[in-house]
Amino acid sequence: MEKWYRVSGYKAHQGTGNKQGAVMYIFAENIMDVLNRYKKVPGIKRSRYRDIIPLSEKQTLTLENIIINSGKISLEKAKRTWFYGHGIKFY
Repeated sequence: MEKWYRVSGYKAHQGTGNKQGAVMYIFAENIMDVLNRYKKVPGIKRSRYRDIIPLSEKQTLTLENIIINSGKISLEKAKRTWFYGHGIKFY
């Protein structure tokens, strides 16, 4: 069963000593699938991630509503690829 994972990583090409964070959400079956998709995301350091956290059902509903309401990307495409979501608060 696939579910959403929150992945924190680092943006690439930010200069010496600048470690700017990137937060993305990846829809996958397991951790290995998450890591395989993480490697394909442009603009991030491939070998460095901080944490991978599976989302609860309530967080999943909130995230999917945010994706739909953002209008930047369709929910289907976000599930096939990833969704940048820095600053999303789950209550």
